[in-house]
Amino acid sequence: MHVESHVDGEPYPNLLYQKGGIGFPTVTFLDADGGVLQQVGNVVTLQQCESAYASLRHWQELRTAVERGDASAPRTKELFLLELKMGNRPFAEMVQRRDALQLGDDERKATEQPLVNLEFVETLRSTPREQQWVGGEKFVAMWRAGRIPDSASETSFWQYQFAFATKQKDVPLFKELLGWLREHRSGDVRLQRYLKLLEQQLAQLEAGAGR
Repeated sequence: MHVESHVDGEPYPNLLYQKGGIGFPTVTFLDADGGVLQQVGNVVTLQQCESAYASLRHWQELRTAVERGDASAPRTKELFLLELKMGNRPFAEMVQRRDALQLGDDERKATEQPLVNLEFVETLRSTPREQQWVGGEKFVAMWRAGRIPDSASETSFWQYQFAFATKQKDVPLFKELLGWLREHRSGDVRLQRYLKLLEQQLAQLEAGAGR
């Protein structure tokens, strides 16, 4: 168990963030090396925790079967789809495995959003908390390509891009991002307060650029 509050001498003060969590409560199942196997946010009942654990046990059994030689097409495909849903394998690996499978057009299309979410979370976990603009540069490229996550932590996708625009003192990019959010996310309650803060940041950025 890890409590995300300030404790003097805490060896892992940013553990929740480093594992991809964004709020409380978050339950994360890890392997022996600390890798994330499955993460469930907004867990409020024991039943939800047990359900996540049962899903993880099924994954372990399936993966073991495939690794021991049951690499038939149906089992390999089942394992791929399950791990894509869980998001517990590297993005590059999952792209290669998807391309190696004989998926129909609809099946392939159904993998696109989960892959976007996986790339997003992977970048999020690898970006230093105090250097959000680093991940933001990659997120700008994803956004321009129309690859936008729909996970619970989507707000960070935009936050990091604005951090990048601010770091670069790129007023046009900041305005473009803000305009996109106003047009496409105006009904998102999570972003309402954030939009007001962004407008203030834009005014400061413009003032700085005019000096």
